[in-house]
Amino acid sequence: MLAGCRDSVQTHWSEGPYAVWDSPSDPSCGDLVYKLGGGAAITRINCVSRIGSSQRYLIAESGGGNTVAYWILDKEKDRRHFRPFQAVEGPLAPAEFRARKLELGIGHLMFEEKLR
Repeated sequence: MLAGCRDSVQTHWSEGPYAVWDSPSDPSCGDLVYKLGGGAAITRINCVSRIGSSQRYLIAESGGGNTVAYWILDKEKDRRHFRPFQAVEGPLAPAEFRARKLELGIGHLMFEEKLR
């Protein structure tokens, strides 16, 4: 999903081409985006509440309460104009998320930043 072009963007987290910007569709959420430059970006994960990062992977939590979902983004597979499903796994339930992290060798990777 194209996040679009915006003149003024509130950035809550940023690393390389990735950032969490205010969601244009829900001001109470921040979307993980792949920055294209000039204020343009492509959304990777909607409504991120927590995020963590390693050299190769980003992990994210979205939702809240009984509707929490987890996501894993492989930075090495991701490309500027990819659709999210080409580099992002999820939504994952908590047990699936823990198991997948172990399979990928990132069981140690924790959430660093609480965004909302």
